[in-house]
This record gives sequence, structure tokens and C-alpha cells, in this order.
Amino acid sequence: MKELYNKMEDFLEKGQLIIVLFWFSEKEIYKGLLKSGFKA
Repeated sequence: MKELYNKMEDFLEKGQLIIVLFWFSEKEIYKGLLKSGFKA
């Protein structure tokens, strides 16, 4: 049971990392769009 919990915890950590990276890249893309919008 503990092994399963450890696997789930590891998966959650990786999932959160992916979410943070995705959120960060979304922000960067949004900033890029705003910059290109102001230039246009």
C-alpha cells in the first residue's frame, strides 16, 4: 500500500510540475501576443 502511495505522490509531483510549466508557458505566450499586438 505504501508503495502505491509513493507512486501516486511521485505522479502528483510530476503532474504539478507539468501544470506549472504549462501555466508559465501560457503566460509567456500571452506576453508575446500582447507585445506583437502593440507592435501591430
